[in-house]
Amino acid sequence: AMLCPRDHDDNHAGKFTIVDINGLPHVLEPEYLDPTRTPRRNKYWFSNDEPDLTDPPPPLPPATPPPNDTG
Repeated sequence: AMLCPRDHDDNHAGKFTIVDINGLPHVLEPEYLDPTRTPRRNKYWFSNDEPDLTDPPPPLPPATPPPNDTG
Protein backbone atom coordinates (compact mmCIF):
# COMPACT_ATOMS: atom_id res chain seq x y z
CA ALA A 1 0.00 0.00 0.00
CA MET A 2 1.19 3.50 -0.73
CA LEU A 3 1.66 5.60 2.40
CA CYS A 4 3.00 9.06 2.98
CA PRO A 5 6.24 9.13 5.04
CA ARG A 6 4.41 10.00 8.28
CA ASP A 7 1.87 7.19 7.90
CA HIS A 8 4.67 4.81 6.92
CA ASP A 9 6.45 5.60 10.20
CA ASP A 10 3.18 5.31 12.17
CA ASN A 11 2.54 1.89 10.62
CA HIS A 12 6.01 0.66 11.66
CA ALA A 13 5.47 2.17 15.12
CA GLY A 14 2.35 -0.01 15.49
CA LYS A 15 -0.20 2.82 15.50
CA PHE A 16 -2.24 0.90 12.90
CA THR A 17 -1.94 -2.29 10.88
CA ILE A 18 -2.45 -2.88 7.18
CA VAL A 19 -3.86 -6.24 6.08
CA ASP A 20 -4.56 -7.67 2.63
CA ILE A 21 -8.15 -8.77 1.99
CA ASN A 22 -8.93 -10.06 -1.51
CA GLY A 23 -5.90 -8.21 -2.87
CA LEU A 24 -6.90 -4.83 -1.40
CA PRO A 25 -5.26 -3.10 1.56
CA HIS A 26 -7.42 -2.57 4.65
CA VAL A 27 -6.50 -0.73 7.84
CA LEU A 28 -6.97 -2.13 11.34
CA GLU A 29 -7.10 0.63 13.91
CA PRO A 30 -5.65 0.00 17.38
CA GLU A 31 -7.89 -1.79 19.86
CA TYR A 32 -8.36 1.32 22.02
CA LEU A 33 -9.95 3.11 19.02
CA ASP A 34 -11.83 0.12 17.59
CA PRO A 35 -12.24 -2.79 20.02
CA THR A 36 -13.59 -5.03 17.22
CA ARG A 37 -10.57 -4.27 14.97
CA THR A 38 -12.85 -4.03 11.92
CA PRO A 39 -10.92 -3.86 8.59
CA ARG A 40 -11.59 -0.49 6.93
CA ARG A 41 -10.91 1.01 3.51
CA ASN A 42 -10.79 4.62 2.42
CA LYS A 43 -13.72 4.89 0.01
CA TYR A 44 -13.22 8.57 -0.80
CA TRP A 45 -12.10 7.85 -4.38
CA PHE A 46 -14.63 5.09 -5.07
CA SER A 47 -18.30 5.15 -6.01
CA ASN A 48 -20.93 4.18 -3.46
CA ASP A 49 -21.87 1.11 -5.55
CA GLU A 50 -18.44 -0.49 -5.13
CA PRO A 51 -18.98 -3.83 -3.40
CA ASP A 52 -17.61 -4.15 0.11
CA LEU A 53 -15.07 -6.95 -0.31
CA THR A 54 -15.03 -7.65 3.41
CA ASP A 55 -18.57 -9.06 3.11
CA PRO A 56 -18.74 -12.80 2.39
CA PRO A 57 -19.53 -13.67 -1.23
CA PRO A 58 -23.09 -14.71 -2.08
CA PRO A 59 -23.76 -18.46 -1.93
CA LEU A 60 -23.30 -20.50 -5.09
CA PRO A 61 -26.44 -21.80 -6.81
CA PRO A 62 -27.21 -25.48 -6.21
CA ALA A 63 -25.39 -27.88 -8.52
CA THR A 64 -27.43 -29.33 -11.35
CA PRO A 65 -26.76 -32.85 -12.60
CA PRO A 66 -25.26 -33.18 -16.09
CA PRO A 67 -27.69 -33.96 -18.94
CA ASN A 68 -28.39 -37.64 -19.54
CA ASP A 69 -26.33 -38.74 -22.59
CA THR A 70 -27.98 -42.07 -23.32
CA GLY A 71 -28.57 -41.06 -26.79
